[in-house]
Amino acid sequence: MKLLVSVQNADEVTAALQGGADILDVKQPAAGPLGMATTETLQLIAQRARELNPAIPLSAALGELRDWCTTNATIPNLIPPEFCYLKTGLSETAGWDGWEQRWLDLAGQLQPCRNWVTVAYADSQRSHSPDPLVLVEAAIRAHSPVFLIDTWQKDSTCLLDWCSADLLQLIRRKTAAAGIQLALAGQLRANHLAEIAQSAPDIIAVRGAVCEAGSRSAQICAERVRELSDRLLVLQQQCPS
Repeated sequence: MKLLVSVQNADEVTAALQGGADILDVKQPAAGPLGMATTETLQLIAQRARELNPAIPLSAALGELRDWCTTNATIPNLIPPEFCYLKTGLSETAGWDGWEQRWLDLAGQLQPCRNWVTVAYADSQRSHSPDPLVLVEAAIRAHSPVFLIDTWQKDSTCLLDWCSADLLQLIRRKTAAAGIQLALAGQLRANHLAEIAQSAPDIIAVRGAVCEAGSRSAQICAERVRELSDRLLVLQQQCPS
């Protein structure tokens, strides 16, 4: 299992890498679950990552699909080339006719140099987004390399409050059969890792768990990243894939 840490500025890149993050994601927590950073912030983060670890994979959140359906911005001109994984949320699209085609059209702007991550919100009823099982099938059709399950509303609940163990294992079987990596996120903390590991995800994605005082709006703490990274390593040794 790899540890993905979401950062919001270049200073946090240093802390995340010092703590042992395997993948860096960029988002603005104050702008929503997949809040998009400014172009300047993305450039600064890419530069810092190049200086500290040129091989570290970079991912960027692009907000919600509905935002891109009302703008004329061209994504490739906004995202530095170092970001090889991009993703957008699908909140408020469950009732749209043709949402999948709009999502694919957006992804089409990024090919062939980017990897399009499929994001399913576990709390799909609250986010008015397609059900995770519907999105697994969409990910397979789109040849998406990564399927991420996250939570839309950041409150006292976590992924495990919205996805049963049986559902996670079903999704794991479907993604594995299609050669898609499974990433799990959604207010996950250290005490959730043992249960999460039973689904054998490829990636565990966190922010709040590695921030000061456990608050996703605070700054990332290298010590917290290291503690989580070490715990994942122990779990992986106990439950080899």
